[in-house]
Amino acid sequence: MSNQPINPLSPTPYQSFDLIVLGGGIAGCCMAWESIRRNRRIALVDQPTPSTSSRVAAGLITPITGNRLAASWDFQSSFSSANLFYPYAQSNSQTTFWSPKPALRIFTTQEESELFERKWENIDESSRSEIQQYGITAKRLPPSYFNPINAPFGGFSMEPAARLDTNAFLDATHSYLHQRQSLFNAHIDLHSDVIATQEGFEFPSLKIQSQYLCLALGAAPCPTNLFPSLPLHPARGDILEIRLPTPLNSLAQHFPTPPLDSVIHRDAWLVPLANNSFLLGATYDRNSLDPTTDSTAGLLAKQELLNRINQWFTKPCSSPSNHMIDESSIQNHRAAVRPASYDRHPLIGPHPNNTNLLCFNGLGSKGSLMAPKLASILWDSILNRTPIPKNLHWNRRELKSSEPKSKPT
Repeated sequence: MSNQPINPLSPTPYQSFDLIVLGGGIAGCCMAWESIRRNRRIALVDQPTPSTSSRVAAGLITPITGNRLAASWDFQSSFSSANLFYPYAQSNSQTTFWSPKPALRIFTTQEESELFERKWENIDESSRSEIQQYGITAKRLPPSYFNPINAPFGGFSMEPAARLDTNAFLDATHSYLHQRQSLFNAHIDLHSDVIATQEGFEFPSLKIQSQYLCLALGAAPCPTNLFPSLPLHPARGDILEIRLPTPLNSLAQHFPTPPLDSVIHRDAWLVPLANNSFLLGATYDRNSLDPTTDSTAGLLAKQELLNRINQWFTKPCSSPSNHMIDESSIQNHRAAVRPASYDRHPLIGPHPNNTNLLCFNGLGSKGSLMAPKLASILWDSILNRTPIPKNLHWNRRELKSSEPKSKPT
């Protein structure tokens, strides 16, 4: 060992990683776990923000969605990935955040009930074969099943379905990386704190470097000197945490299979939590992107959700309020801006001039379902130069417009 004194002015050496992920939401955390699964050195840089879409999200994974009762896009493949991925992360972090369980949906009209019959019950063999490819099972349920909820047209159960406790998942991921000195909580100036080099990328303020950099910034703006502008179409979403009034809780206990034990979809959704609390959501507002809850948009969203949930239950004669569930039932109000895309498909892939720089964005309200599979696709593109599927590529509009048009035959 040398006896020469250490020069106090010598530069601090950089920590080296295979990949730096900028953004600690669902997308960034899934990219981190996929890196760990592939035995790659990962650093996660998260900018502390009080309200992000990943923190506000309820983490619902639902196989049948929308007014058309359609199978969720790419559901079977995405769910298969998620149902392997999250248990792996649970096992390594020794926490619990993944809960597979059938979900319920209530018909709001007779027409919706008839649509379900055509699409999921009385179907021909060709349609049955197509449905089997979805890997989805849907079973009609009578109105009485949903007591004490108003469900005159009945509804159905659907599986596989699940819920990701997004806050528990993010906290577990951050804690796991922190223990391995791979988590960096810092506010980053994207114009000056990220430097591209011949070898990859450096973050001088954090003294870290990597060969690859993945931007998982959600709806936060990214300077165009780092990455081209993404075709995002963000939307604000509000969620309430409520506690159901005593008359309703007492009533629910008299039914043998209370639906309030499951995630329920109607013109809103209700997610059971501990201590008779529920998450109620969610709104979808593209006009107001200010996530403060005491704003005009926040007050309107709160009232919209209360109006919706009050249509679910019959008000007892003893209720002193015009509504069974009012502001006194609200325990918390959260809002954030979802990083949705113009066509509701993800926006992933490499920079056009630097294949070592990737974006992971545009997941909208489907992040919990899609992020595990997308993280695997991105790592395949890094290691094997596997092309990003065109319907996922962040620049697909330009790629499509540049394709040669076929000549008429």
